[in-house]
Amino acid sequence: ISLFLTLRIWPKQNLINISQTPTISNTTQEVCSDIAEIDFENQVINDPQFGDLIFRNGVFEQKDDLGKADWEHKIVDDFTMTPGVAQVIRFIKINSNHFSGSGAWDRLIGFRCGNRGVEKFFDQRGLYGIKVQKIGNNQLSLTIGEWTKNDPACCPSQQKESLFQWNAQEHAFVLKQESIQKIQP
Repeated sequence: ISLFLTLRIWPKQNLINISQTPTISNTTQEVCSDIAEIDFENQVINDPQFGDLIFRNGVFEQKDDLGKADWEHKIVDDFTMTPGVAQVIRFIKINSNHFSGSGAWDRLIGFRCGNRGVEKFFDQRGLYGIKVQKIGNNQLSLTIGEWTKNDPACCPSQQKESLFQWNAQEHAFVLKQESIQKIQP
């Protein structure tokens, strides 16, 4: 299975292929020399779960079949890290809130400039949110809810903390450690 995330310059129709594998042939490649210069708040990002997210000023409202607001997608965090020499990583956190039902997702996506333009190389999702903590310039700690089979949909009884560390040989953040703790009421 191949996951794709495509970024379109708004209002241009040029596509920036953001994936770990080559994608559709009708995309054009934009040159990326500084990931910090990409205006993600006014882009179209193709998400595997939701389709095209057409951000304007960091927000996109997705409609249902009747034209009513169904999901609101909002860029809620945007930061860079420099884990190695000439390695600038841009992280975008998108919150997707389900207006017409229950649930919300956070997605943390890491982007960098590569030979093919903007590349997506890090992607983590969390139901009802992700708590992100930068640790220096080479570690990220992510905390998400962890449900047991007896937990109600609203309320996980545990949380999982995942520590990612920059690996210079792989040029990627790799999982270093995971732990699960009970949430104290």
